[in-house]
Amino acid sequence: MRHRAESSQVPELVPQQLSQASKDGALLWSSGDQKASLPTPQEVVFPKDPVFQLGSHQVIKEVSKHLTLAELTDLVSTAVEGLGSSSPFRVQAATNMLLAVIQEHGAKLETAANLGRAIHLQLSSVRIPQARRDALHTITLLARNHAPELVAAFLDFSMPMDSRTFQLWRALGAEQHVSRLVLATLLAWLQERPLPVGTSRSGPPPQDRTCRHSLAAMNTLHKLQYAQEFKRTVLEAYPQLLLALLSQVHYVLELHLPTEPQPDQQAQEPGAPSPQSISLGALKSLLSTTGHWRDFAHLELQGAWDLFTTMDTYPQGVGLLARAMVQSPCGQIKAVALRLLPSLQSSEQRERKVAILILNEFLYSPTLLEVLSEQDALSVLAQSLRDPSPEVQVLSLQGLRNILFHPEKGRLLRGQLPPFLSGFFQNSEPVVVRVMGAVSDVLHRLGAHGAGAQSLAVAINARAFFDDERDGIRAASMALFGDLVAAMAGKEPSSLRTQVHQSMVPLLLHLKDPCPAVVTAKFAFYRCSMLLRWRLPHTLFCTLAWEKGLCARHFLWSSLMTQSQEEFSIHLSQALSYLHSHHHHIKTWAALFIGYTGCFHTQATSQTVTDSDLKLLFCTFENLRKDLEPGIRESATRLSGFFQELAARRK
Repeated sequence: MRHRAESSQVPELVPQQLSQASKDGALLWSSGDQKASLPTPQEVVFPKDPVFQLGSHQVIKEVSKHLTLAELTDLVSTAVEGLGSSSPFRVQAATNMLLAVIQEHGAKLETAANLGRAIHLQLSSVRIPQARRDALHTITLLARNHAPELVAAFLDFSMPMDSRTFQLWRALGAEQHVSRLVLATLLAWLQERPLPVGTSRSGPPPQDRTCRHSLAAMNTLHKLQYAQEFKRTVLEAYPQLLLALLSQVHYVLELHLPTEPQPDQQAQEPGAPSPQSISLGALKSLLSTTGHWRDFAHLELQGAWDLFTTMDTYPQGVGLLARAMVQSPCGQIKAVALRLLPSLQSSEQRERKVAILILNEFLYSPTLLEVLSEQDALSVLAQSLRDPSPEVQVLSLQGLRNILFHPEKGRLLRGQLPPFLSGFFQNSEPVVVRVMGAVSDVLHRLGAHGAGAQSLAVAINARAFFDDERDGIRAASMALFGDLVAAMAGKEPSSLRTQVHQSMVPLLLHLKDPCPAVVTAKFAFYRCSMLLRWRLPHTLFCTLAWEKGLCARHFLWSSLMTQSQEEFSIHLSQALSYLHSHHHHIKTWAALFIGYTGCFHTQATSQTVTDSDLKLLFCTFENLRKDLEPGIRESATRLSGFFQELAARRK
């Protein structure tokens, strides 16, 4: 070989005199005369070849220029094996060699996928931080020319994904232009969605692994949404990712995979999430990590994510998400709408289904008309009537009934509201709940036309049932009120804003309603706060969704009282009326609300609270001092003392 031939021509590095001196020294030591002095070695003179003036990194590059592709591959394999050495010196030398070779010859290597797998196997053995960084940088360099191969290789060990694999993916997308290619490749793998032979809607779960790459791509996309290297790329690809992940949720439902890990899986991968939870988690994190928290909030506060867990309720879930985008309003409606047209031509029925569900809701957004004219939208829906899927045909028919194409329906729909409002006073709870639901549906179908002057009548009638003894009616009335607020946002009359202000305390206190169905109070409270443009809307959402305890209550109380001071006396009077509630939790929260108000607005509270109110408060706080929750006991004791002082001042 050439380099071996050249090495034979390199002059002898050790001078003859030094060699002879060594021989003499050997003879001297062997004679046993150790008193004699050793000869002084001559100075070593190296040849002035440029290669010997370079650092080790450059030497490797120079030497590697004379190697064949097969020899380069062997050299790289040897370097990767060195990463697993127990010698820190050898590990660092191996990473230096690896980096130098990949920088110089990475583009022409034909075994990038195998190299990526080998680095993955050795990475856990690398304990030196700099060596680990260098090994990961090798992946970044390889990705410049081999991103698709590396993506395919890494998918084999990305379901589930450990921290070591996550580091490899981050290194893969460390350069912006490469991260775009990585994401595009992952989306292509995600859309490889084979259905195992024999899979049917009611059939058993598939036993083969034909779908493993699609599921691994789904899991990877979920994780990479949290990687800083992919933040910008994910944001740029949001419309494409949204449609792809919605279709993926549908695909996972089609596979009928177990929703919980099986016994054999639990032994190998304890705590590993199911594909169904991963697919939904990827969709949720896409909204939350890209700044679309308002769309996320609409589904979270309604408890609507469960709609994505069954095939029967899946269309409702997609519709609610698209509706949230319209009502927020989402800045990506135009970009997503542009993606809908290709999806409607897809060969995959699930993609056409997702597209038509979103389009039906986008018809209520004026932004859609910037992408599609009214006539073009009509043509798209008419074409979908000939879709091979009966489900898509039905959805298209629903879209054709939209008020956008039939503006005269606005007057007819508004004409239905008075008889519906009369139906609120029926004795049958199921009937009243259905009538309230029908009014919500009418408000939605009216779209931008709105309920007009009748919005006030709807608000008053809905509020009248907030404290109804029947759980279902309480829940339905609050949901209806929230729907009305959303439908009238931006064009609400001042009389409706007054109704919203006066609904805040009842909705706040019903957050502690013992009936689980009255979760609608959360969403209605949130919608009202958006209409009133409260400060810190994201913090408010997080508090409503997940925070509990006295701190959360104090934040909600302070948000209400600092932004609605003109309604102070009304709020306090409403809270006092809830001290007579039969529900312990509501009564408790009302008492604490009044207590906080008294502490921070003492004079105004003293002017509003009567002597009989004070007696009722003393009695309530006395009972709360025996509460099971320590925080409530402490607050009750403190507030009881405060109101005793307030009563003493009056005397």
